[in-house]
Amino acid sequence: MLSELRQSISKRLSSARFAHTLSVEREARRMAEILLPHKTLELCAAALLHDLTKEMSLDDHLEIMQRHRVTCSDEARLGGAVLHGFTAAAVISEQFPLFAREEILSAVRKHTVGDHEMSVFDKILFLADYIEQTRTYPDCVSLRESFWSRITSIGKEEREAALNSAVYTEIRQTISHLLKKGAVIAPESLALYNRMSRCKDWQG
Repeated sequence: MLSELRQSISKRLSSARFAHTLSVEREARRMAEILLPHKTLELCAAALLHDLTKEMSLDDHLEIMQRHRVTCSDEARLGGAVLHGFTAAAVISEQFPLFAREEILSAVRKHTVGDHEMSVFDKILFLADYIEQTRTYPDCVSLRESFWSRITSIGKEEREAALNSAVYTEIRQTISHLLKKGAVIAPESLALYNRMSRCKDWQG
C-alpha cells in the first residue's frame, strides 16, 4: 500500500521535493515506532502526502480552496508558502481516498502553521517535516540532534513530553525567523505557541 503511494507521489513532485518527502517519511516512521507504533503506517502515509500540492501555483491553491470551501486565516493566505498544508488535505479525499482518514487529513492540514489543538499524530508530522535529514539549517540540525538524544534515553512515560518540548522549540524558532524577516505570522502558529507556552511541566 505504501509502495504504491510512494510511486504515485514521485510522479507529482520534483526530484528535490520528493527527496524531502521520503526523508520526512523516514523521520515520521522512526518517531512513530517510539511514540505511536500502532499508527506507523498512517503516519508514513501522512508524510508521503504532506507536500502533495507544494509545487502548485498560488492560483491553483486558491482554486482548490474555493472549490473545497477551505478556510484559513488571512495571514496564512498572505504567507503563500504555507497554503499547501490546507490544499493537500483538501484534495486527498478525491485523489487518494484510501488515505482520507481524519487523523491523516488533520496532520497534513496542520503541518505548515500548526494549530492550538494538535494530537500526538499531528505533532509527529509537524516535527518530522522540520528536523528531517535533508534540513541543514542550524536550528533544524540542532533540534534534530537534541530531540533524538533525549527521546532515545528516557522512559516511555516521558516520551510525549520530549515531543512537546521539541514542537515548542520548533514553533518558537519558526516565529523568531518570521519576525526577523518581517513576515506575517499566521494566528494558527501564534495559537500553538501560546497554548504550549502555558505548559510548564515538559519545557526544557
